[in-house]
Amino acid sequence: MPFVSIYAWIKTFSKRSALLVVVAIFSAWLSSCKDDPEPPPIELFFSATALTLPEGSGTTVTVSLSRAAKSQGTVKVSLDGDAVYTEDYNTDPSGISGSFILTIPAGASEVQFTMASVNDNIFEGDKNATFILMDPSKGFVLGTQKTCVVTIEDDESQAVANFSIASQSIAEDETSGFSVVIPLSASAKGTGSVTVSWGSTLAVYGTNFNTLPAASGSAITIPVANGATQVDFTIVPVDDSYFHEDFVLVFELTAATGSVRIGTDKIFTLTITEDESPSLANFVSASGSVSEANVTGVAIPVSLSIPASGAGTISLSIVSSSAVYGTHFTTQPAAIGNTILLPVSENSIGTELRVLPIDDDVDNANRVITFTITAGGGVVRPGSALSFELTITDNEPTLRQVFVSFGTATAPLVTGFSTWNHAYTDLPNAGVTFSNLVRADGTATTIDLTVITPLTAQPLGPVTGINSGAFPDNALKEYWYVPGPSEGITRSFSLLQLNDAFTYTIRIHGGTTFVSSDGVNTMTVSINGDQKVLADVSNNVTQVLQWVTISPVASTFTFDLTDTNGGGICMINALEISWFEN
Repeated sequence: MPFVSIYAWIKTFSKRSALLVVVAIFSAWLSSCKDDPEPPPIELFFSATALTLPEGSGTTVTVSLSRAAKSQGTVKVSLDGDAVYTEDYNTDPSGISGSFILTIPAGASEVQFTMASVNDNIFEGDKNATFILMDPSKGFVLGTQKTCVVTIEDDESQAVANFSIASQSIAEDETSGFSVVIPLSASAKGTGSVTVSWGSTLAVYGTNFNTLPAASGSAITIPVANGATQVDFTIVPVDDSYFHEDFVLVFELTAATGSVRIGTDKIFTLTITEDESPSLANFVSASGSVSEANVTGVAIPVSLSIPASGAGTISLSIVSSSAVYGTHFTTQPAAIGNTILLPVSENSIGTELRVLPIDDDVDNANRVITFTITAGGGVVRPGSALSFELTITDNEPTLRQVFVSFGTATAPLVTGFSTWNHAYTDLPNAGVTFSNLVRADGTATTIDLTVITPLTAQPLGPVTGINSGAFPDNALKEYWYVPGPSEGITRSFSLLQLNDAFTYTIRIHGGTTFVSSDGVNTMTVSINGDQKVLADVSNNVTQVLQWVTISPVASTFTFDLTDTNGGGICMINALEISWFEN
């Protein structure tokens, strides 16, 4: 092979070998890149998520990196919270636009920014400045602690509001009102407000009182100026022309805002005292009566001491032991329970209660009802004449009875439900008188019993043993009788002071255990000449002689007792005289 050809071949081979080496090295490098992957991005996070900063001081806020930065980067910090930038705090870098950018130098493991709070003289309460990490540059990501809240502690305190007094009274005609002072414990550090709420059971806002400043609903809001040492409001009574109860208003500090808070003395009571006089209610009279048969009833007037300055009421109570409402009487106005409410109109000088009796067919005692003024309402109050007694007189005739038992001075008394008169004497001689006989109900009468011609007392009356005869046993045990020895003798006694306008019913009982010679005792009695006879009254316990609806003569009944032929005697053990009166 020529030398030139060999040289050319060697040169070409050398170039090809060098190229193969380069290709081999590149292939090895590519292979190494596939075995060593790209590292993860670096996490950015706040080292502390909550910080406290006193007003007027500064602090540093740190953003940490999960590992040192290989190259420079950035992260955005956004501002939020109720703290106002420049008013409450500032930052470096500036966040005037609402955010700022932090630069992360290569090799840094943390970055920081500073914050300074503004020291003012206004109470605003603690404020929060919130920092939020956003928009990291390539190679960086946000960690879980991407928010940091810095609490700016206010170094001013709220002034405390309390009422200076607990209560006060003013007259209704004090139209200048009363100023209620609410002192503050210190000068107010900034503006605020105090809310006062009110309540009353009687007073109406705008009608009975007003306030300055005006109320909204049942609350008054009073502004507090910066530097104020107290606030106040004024209560203005409305002077009306009618009587009413004193108005009691209760005011309470219920809320405060801004530079003020509520203290413990938060209740104030104002009494607006009445300046008009009430109308005093009195019954015109103390008593009265009405017939049970009066269908229109009776009016019971109630007077007022002065004309009523407004509407009112009078409360009356009803008390009676003998009359039942709805059965024996009703009223206008009607009663509710045992209470009647009488209305009183404005400018009136009185009112009245009307009582309407209910007519029945029953003979009863008069019914007595007591009405009492117990209370007044509106412009009316009770006076001094507070009770009225009404008698409902019965219109049915009332049965009256007088019972008389005859016997010796030691005869047994008749006891029981009815009251008895005891004509007891050993010598019922002419002129012996028992005066003012009492009725069965115990009431004394004008009736007298007088012996005209002598009679004899005798303890030989019959006894039933069970008090079931015509008269009780003790009325039968003894008697007066016509003495002998001759037959056909008449002896007399009289009942005097009777009412000639009445008619009477008389019952006489006669009975004896004495056995006459013929075994028969006859009872023969006449009253004012009208004679009646019982043929046999031996041991009599049931039979009576009876005169019905007879009239006295010259206010007198004369009783003639006559013994009969055959040895019988005429006796009188007991007597009943009865009549009806209205």
